Amino acid sequence: MTQASRTPRGTVVAAVAFDAQTDAVTRTATALARRYDMDLHLVSVVEDLLVASALDSGSAVLEFQPVQVDSLIRGAVALVDELAAAKQITLDLELNTSDSVVWADPFRLRQVLLNLLSNAVKFAPRRGRVVTAATISHGNFVVSVTDDGPGIPEADHERIFRKYSRSQAASARVPGSGLGLYIAQSLIRLHSGSLTLVSELGLGSTFTFAIPVRQRQDLEAVPQA
Repeated sequence: MTQASRTPRGTVVAAVAFDAQTDAVTRTATALARRYDMDLHLVSVVEDLLVASALDSGSAVLEFQPVQVDSLIRGAVALVDELAAAKQITLDLELNTSDSVVWADPFRLRQVLLNLLSNAVKFAPRRGRVVTAATISHGNFVVSVTDDGPGIPEADHERIFRKYSRSQAASARVPGSGLGLYIAQSLIRLHSGSLTLVSELGLGSTFTFAIPVRQRQDLEAVPQA
């Protein structure tokens, strides 16, 4: 069994196309795969709306615990492997965290990472490259995701972090809810951190977030709004 066939989408295709090579079966497999993609997109949009609503109402609560950062990053990268493979995109890791452990909400950090990684893969060119780098610097856990895509106009650098806002160029190329970066920035702020963008047209984009490396006794001071 191939790696692709172990994924949910791959399972849909393999279940229909297994041991049959007719055009009819191939068309059925393709149709089911497209339906799966559509359903997955709708689920993602609904989830984004629910998270955004919780952030807006102040009901989003972080659940802090020890997080092994290398493991968290590798796990997030693995989740976009199929998406990257479909475009023959190379996923590179540059981890300089020495198996560090930070106090954070692992589910929410993974959510931020998946947003940045999936965006990078979507906008990177076919056979492109996405680099995820991490380090501990000046008391902060710092992670950057860099793609070699078309870049983002400077006029859109602030706007894309607003709710329901997207780069005009992105809107024409890739579908989206306009909530992903708003949610990512809000979740990083709940970690008392920051999410920034460096990008130029034609030179790709780098999104970087930094959160304090906290100890358990520091958590009472973390805003939970």
